[in-house]
Amino acid sequence: MDKLTPEQKTAVIEAGKIATAEQRAAALVNEKALIDGLAKKGMIINQVADVTPFRKSVQSIYDKSRKAVGDAMINQALDAVK
Repeated sequence: MDKLTPEQKTAVIEAGKIATAEQRAAALVNEKALIDGLAKKGMIINQVADVTPFRKSVQSIYDKSRKAVGDAMINQALDAVK
């Protein structure tokens, strides 16, 4: 990235944002199809409506990870799964 012009850097970053959004949307579709297929075969699927207790129980892991990769990375990951 260091050799790119500012315009090229912006284009790469924007393309990455679009690709990320598209990949996440495709992953959700694939996940739903997989879950539906397993349910049709008789698997009992548990849907967790409130992940707050889980997040509280793993808070120390988030804190350690923040030290390793920074607040922005952890916040971005947590925002992606809201």
